[in-house]
Amino acid sequence: MLNSPVTHHSSLSSPSHSNQHPTSRTALFSAINLLNANDTTLTRLFLVSEQINSGDIKLLAAALANNTHLTSIFLQSNDIGDEGARALADALGKNGSVTHLNLGYNNIGAAGAEALADVICLAKHPVSLDLTGNKIGPQGARAFAKVLEQNAPLDYLNLNRCEIGDVGATALALALPKNNQLTTLSLDSNQIETLPAVELGIALHKNNTLNHLSMFDNCIDDPGAKALAAGLGKNKSKPFPNSLQLSRNTISENGQDALQQTRTDRSFYVNILFGGQRP
Repeated sequence: MLNSPVTHHSSLSSPSHSNQHPTSRTALFSAINLLNANDTTLTRLFLVSEQINSGDIKLLAAALANNTHLTSIFLQSNDIGDEGARALADALGKNGSVTHLNLGYNNIGAAGAEALADVICLAKHPVSLDLTGNKIGPQGARAFAKVLEQNAPLDYLNLNRCEIGDVGATALALALPKNNQLTTLSLDSNQIETLPAVELGIALHKNNTLNHLSMFDNCIDDPGAKALAAGLGKNKSKPFPNSLQLSRNTISENGQDALQQTRTDRSFYVNILFGGQRP
């Protein structure tokens, strides 16, 4: 899976993951030196919760541009912002090896999301992207809808807690029928209501590659749940999707029964989670 880090090569971690570097600045500049040297042993880079800002990321991006061995970058809980995201996007446009990028909780907005989406549209290999907790909003979500429409090699997209709302989720749903690359889409905690769920139900019927769809902790009600169930029912002879997460929404027993019936009727098993509904 592209959303799982490579485990058979070395990685460089910040002090929170390793005792080999006394300060976060040491970890950052050690990473830059190794990237500049195109060190074959560095395939995963962890710099999590290290107060890295856009200036730091520009230095890292400059080193990344010509590196051919790094495959996974984990930069969660820093402060790279839109400027840092654009710098990383520029570097990734020149880099040919990175397949996994986790930028969760980095104060990235719509402009940063658009820069990342643009570079993914030009990618030559499958890409996994996690933007959890960045306020990219509907505009940022629309940028990734364009990625899906163009069938670019994005196979994993996590937009949990990104404030995309109904507008952003609907844009993604409308793009999915045209896509055969994405296998995992996570939209937890985005205040998604009925309309996007209806469109996603239609998308589940037409799309042939999405395996995992998560909409945990939203505002999906019975009509939305029934639309999703109907979409799953129409492609019951297909082995996908095999996982649908709908826990912590507002689905009553009536909507849950529809989901349960679909799970029973399908030729291939689908794991539908819908526990812990809110009143």
